[in-house]
Amino acid sequence: MSRWHNRLGHPSIPIVTRVIDSNNLSCSPESNKKSVCDACQQAKSHQLPYSRSVSSTNFPLELIHSDV
Repeated sequence: MSRWHNRLGHPSIPIVTRVIDSNNLSCSPESNKKSVCDACQQAKSHQLPYSRSVSSTNFPLELIHSDV
């Protein structure tokens, strides 16, 4: 099931199951683990908001912010 989860663009397990069942797709029993994949886990991560900047400049490109 994890293979179809990846191929279908990481939908929820009920959607993957419905697609597999309605289209008679092959799915090995050992791949029916209901775990969250790494890509789905990272997609649910949220970045905390930045603090308000107090920097000011007088010329263009005098101050450049980078989030690396």
